[in-house]
Amino acid sequence: MPYAGAVGAVGISQNYIYALPFHVPITQSFDRIAIHVATEVTGGAIRLGIYNDNGDCYPSSLLLDAGLVNTTTTGLKEIVINVTLSPGLYWLVLLAAVLGNFLGGHSAYYLPVGRTGPYATGYNCWSISYNFNPFPSTFPAGATLTTLREVIALRRA
Repeated sequence: MPYAGAVGAVGISQNYIYALPFHVPITQSFDRIAIHVATEVTGGAIRLGIYNDNGDCYPSSLLLDAGLVNTTTTGLKEIVINVTLSPGLYWLVLLAAVLGNFLGGHSAYYLPVGRTGPYATGYNCWSISYNFNPFPSTFPAGATLTTLREVIALRRA
């Protein structure tokens, strides 16, 4: 996903699922999903995954629960995956067991879920409270629009 601006640290709240849009223009395979830990968190973990889109710019069915990365040390944390995505909109998701800081690119110019006014902060993400567990098979209804740096990455195979 292209973004504009510098890479910076962003705080992630614990027990929230964050869903970031990921547009796939052509069929592609991916072999890694990753996040970059900026500040180590004792006893911490992040769960990463992918949801399908419901056709109305909202996550729907779980496509991949990739599992956990350890956040007790800094740096890039990858999970090996094997997924092929057809053209369309998908949602990269994370769920943190504890509060933490992660690196991400600024995505102020990619706002697929809109903004409240022409000069208002735009939204690029859905978030919803959820206890730290495996991801639910269907994304919970009632998520809140929010803005988050692009902190989750996929690597093409």
